[in-house]
Amino acid sequence: VKTVIDIPTIKCQMCEQNIETALKELDGTKEIMIDRTDKIVMVYFDSTKINLTELEVAITKKGYQANDKNPDPEAYRTLDLCCKVPKEE
Repeated sequence: VKTVIDIPTIKCQMCEQNIETALKELDGTKEIMIDRTDKIVMVYFDSTKINLTELEVAITKKGYQANDKNPDPEAYRTLDLCCKVPKEE
């Protein structure tokens, strides 16, 4: 199954690595393509092992927004400065 997840808070290469690592740790993800310009991640996954909500939660636990799910505040605090959204945004 293919899904596209909006990642409006993705900023840099470090963000990409963090998100990719989170998704690769899940059993059932097959292919991950991140487009930082469009602020999306496309994930091919085995729907018998994992679902969209689990993918979103894995991303939020790394400190990023995933679709309409807010980032985990504690994880967000630990992100590198380059990965944080400036206050005025």
